[in-house]
Amino acid sequence: MLTDSGNPDADRSISPQRRQISLLDLPVELFDPIITSLSVLPLDLNFSAIMNLYALSNPHYGFQDRTNVLRALSQACQRLRTLCIPLLWERLDLVFVPWADKSLREPEVAHRLVTVTSTRKLNGVPSGITQNATYIKHLSLALPYYYDGSKFYKALAAAVAAMPALVSLQVIAAGWTHSMDNPDLQAIDWTRVHTLSTDSTDPMMPWFQHVRRAVITGNPGSSTSEMLKRFVRLERLQGSGLWSRYTTRNEITADALLAIAAKLKYLGLEAKSDSGYTDFSAILNVLHAFKELQTLVLTLNEHLRLIKNIPTSKQELDDAYASTLSVTRAFMEDPREAKGRRKLVVRYIEWADYRSGFDPGRILYETVTIFD
Repeated sequence: MLTDSGNPDADRSISPQRRQISLLDLPVELFDPIITSLSVLPLDLNFSAIMNLYALSNPHYGFQDRTNVLRALSQACQRLRTLCIPLLWERLDLVFVPWADKSLREPEVAHRLVTVTSTRKLNGVPSGITQNATYIKHLSLALPYYYDGSKFYKALAAAVAAMPALVSLQVIAAGWTHSMDNPDLQAIDWTRVHTLSTDSTDPMMPWFQHVRRAVITGNPGSSTSEMLKRFVRLERLQGSGLWSRYTTRNEITADALLAIAAKLKYLGLEAKSDSGYTDFSAILNVLHAFKELQTLVLTLNEHLRLIKNIPTSKQELDDAYASTLSVTRAFMEDPREAKGRRKLVVRYIEWADYRSGFDPGRILYETVTIFD
């Protein structure tokens, strides 16, 4: 039984109380077909056509009783569908290529209730989306790399313009950057989007300068720093591959970090997949400007050493970890910089087998320090 807070452990000391279960508590496999079947229910049932069938199984009911039962059933189904459709379409995963890399999705938005897959030419957005666009709050796009997007962008612009509740956008495709000069997309008011996740950082950022949360994955382009400079309201930045010892063209410059330092509360950086390991000492030199920073997460990984012959010794990796931890701890403990509660997480990760993905059992070091 679930308690009011939804957390049995948190409410163990008090008497559990019953609460209503949300429709979203149903498994997607059950929820989706139920709601889909309701869409074919006629608004006005032809009671006379089915009355005889109902009477065979319920002979003790009178005609008026049977009519009332069927009418109530019809109204209940219509009401249920009315309640469910907004929940069903709150998150939309629009996939135009079946081979889209789903690993780029954030875990918190990976459990979509609606997934629309289309392998046809990109000549428009499926009609079901525009019909329910007013309910969509979180939109994820998985687009192919090369295509003529003129017709698609026009249809997409019309769909997004019809999404007044849209607050979160995720883009998975390098081809998205080819659309920056598209007049249809430029005409959209993107200021309501406060969360942006992307694997591409070419200069689309004038559209999203109001975002408060940004997640950048994949292989960022050379314009990463220019993009970040426009995020003047950024409160949370999660980046993978944004700071590399070996690939200078993708590094975040110090002036870019200083540009977003004013309001940033969370900063998470992970070593680039082809960088061997990352030395964060340079980035730590500008952390004094992050007056509001509460959580800092730095991840060093060495998995490339297992799949390519990079001259990176185990001792060198240990030294990098120790150096990063030492500099970061000094910053977090500095009473002149400490403001409120701060949390430091420094991870040094070894991948057991890059083909099978990350193995939590192979974390060599993990340090979590909380300062009051």
